[in-house]
Amino acid sequence: MQRGIGTMRVELGGHHESWDLHEHIARDIPDEIADGFYPSAPSVTLGWHLIDDLPLPDRGPDPTKRHLARFSLSLFGYSCPKNWDEYRKRIFETNAMRELEAQLVEAIGPVKRAISWSV
Repeated sequence: MQRGIGTMRVELGGHHESWDLHEHIARDIPDEIADGFYPSAPSVTLGWHLIDDLPLPDRGPDPTKRHLARFSLSLFGYSCPKNWDEYRKRIFETNAMRELEAQLVEAIGPVKRAISWSV
């Protein structure tokens, strides 16, 4: 667990559900798109924090504005997908991410989706 000013990041990567997430995503996204990139190790950040490395179209209508979030979910993986645009589209269509999003909505209400890469 990491703490910043007014924020807290909780690493969930050691939990068995982290590996399940990896397996489910790997099952739903073909390797010709993923090229071996199947993230796991979820972590959540709570408290107001910047998310300013989002690519279009995730930036919203004004790409010059920095985005604040009160809650964000991060997944970790080695390497990167071969086809980033197609992977970005497909990851939210996987059963694993749909179930996770449904659980988040039930717990905290409506959420916005965005994806960024840290390479």
